[in-house]
Formats: sequence, structure tokens, C-alpha cells
Amino acid sequence: METFYLHSPTNIGWFYLVMITAITVLVMSLRFQQKRKTRSAVWKYATYPGVGFAIVAMIWGCVFVYQQSHATVTVSPGERFTIHAGIGSPDLEWQQMDIAAARIMNPYEENGYRPVRRRFGTGMKGFISGWFLLSNGKKAFVTLVGTAPADRTVMIPVNDEEGGYIILLSMHDEADFMSLIKNKAPE
Repeated sequence: METFYLHSPTNIGWFYLVMITAITVLVMSLRFQQKRKTRSAVWKYATYPGVGFAIVAMIWGCVFVYQQSHATVTVSPGERFTIHAGIGSPDLEWQQMDIAAARIMNPYEENGYRPVRRRFGTGMKGFISGWFLLSNGKKAFVTLVGTAPADRTVMIPVNDEEGGYIILLSMHDEADFMSLIKNKAPE
């Protein structure tokens, strides 16, 4: 079993924390306009339902940032291919992948591989991750980071009962990854 790391977004992860904190502060400031008579200011804020929402939102943001900064692909040749990049990441059997068609490419320059519409995931400038529709109409699981060289993106077609999809990944060691899956592919 081999593990390969995906490129992680730099400086974007902290944007999520700032964004979630800002939304939480906004919601709580709108809700705290009503005055409540209590004996202690700490008890007043601790018993308010918005505090629970704020805590859950901050925990979710921290978990999301951690998942994206520690995103990996685990390859068990001949058995499993698992992507650990957050909710909805594929966990495939080896036979589902078309290893012969897998290659390193640039999705922004080749016709039909540019992610154009998000179905489930994150789409920000410099970082997209999740399920997207490509410009050729096929669905794809995509993890592309703006700081990673676009011409070193790994593309793996997947065959499933719904017509298949494509996996596009920005990886640190794309050459070693491709060498492993090409050499260990079952005949």
C-alpha cells in the first residue's frame, strides 16, 4: 500500500476560517440585538442557541481545512484506490479504473477537461475540490490547486454503472504515482 499527497491550498484554508467566523459573528450580532436580563454576561452568551451554531461552524471549518491540507491518495495495487480529500471522495476498486488511459495532462489547455460547473464541493479562485461537470459534459471528481503546476495534473477515467467519470488530481509526486499504477496494473 502506497500513499501519495495531493497539493494542498496555501493561504486559502485560513480564508475558510475567516469566512466562517465572519458569518458566525454576523448571525450572532443580528440575534443579540434583543436584550436579556441575566445575572452574568457569560451565562447570557453561553445559554444562547447561536453559540452552539458558532461552535459547530468553527469545528466544521477546522475539520475541512485539516482534510484539505492532509489530502492523500492511497493505492493498494490490484485491490483499492482511495482518495482522502473530504466528504464525497471516491473509494474505488482497482478494476473500475481505466489505468491504460490514465495520464498526466493540463485540464485547462485540453479540450473538454476544464471544470465548469460545481455539483458538490468547493470552487474558489486557486482551489477547487469536489464533484464538478467538465466542459465536455462528463462528471469528474476534481482536486486542483492554483499553486500546483496545471500541466502536471493526473487524469484517471473511471468506469461505473452510471456511465463513468473522470478523476483530476493535483499531486506532489505525479510521476511516481503514474509509474506505480501503470506498473502494478493487473493485466
